[in-house]
Parts: sequence; structure tokens; C-alpha cells
Amino acid sequence: SAKTLIFTQKEQNSAKENCQWIQGNNLEEIMQELHRRGIQRLLVEGGSRLHQSLIDSDLWDEIRIETAPWKIGPGLQAPQLKISPENSHHFVCRETITCSGHKIQHIFKP
Repeated sequence: SAKTLIFTQKEQNSAKENCQWIQGNNLEEIMQELHRRGIQRLLVEGGSRLHQSLIDSDLWDEIRIETAPWKIGPGLQAPQLKISPENSHHFVCRETITCSGHKIQHIFKP
């Protein structure tokens, strides 16, 4: 199977099997490296700041938003898509699923 690429600002010496650590300083460098490797699909797992940076830089074409029916604590503000009546035609909500109180929205750019 393909290696998991882990981009980080800090140097890593971890030798986890099937993982490759890559030092990257900004989203532009990371996207260039992914393009160089021919990678066209990317699953991003990170915090609110990383996700908001991707949204603000227009570096997304599909988002899945999962909302739980409860709060654990005050937490951090979730990333914002900034959908308004003026730009709503730029987004398509393909499906919304509710299961056991969880709501999952699947949003695309057409």
C-alpha cells in the first residue's frame, strides 16, 4: 500500500512503518510537493487553524462536516465556509445525513 505522508513544521526522526515525514513550512510548498508526486486526493486531519487556512486559500473542493448533538466543553471555533446568499451558487450540498443525533453534511464546489 501507499505510504502515509505526514507534513510537519518540526523535524521528525520517527521511523513508523509505512509513514514518510516531510518537513514543510507552508501550504503552497505542501501542495507543490503533492502535485510533484502526482497526488490528486488528500484527506486532511488537523485542527481548526489548518482547516480554516485551507478554506481561506481556496484549496478545497469537497468538505464533510460532522456535527454531534452535544458539546464536551467550550472548545475552539470551527472553521467557517462563509456561505452567503451572494455566493451560495458556488457550493452544492449533495447530502445531509442524520444518524443518532449526528449530522453529516457533504459539501462540494461545482
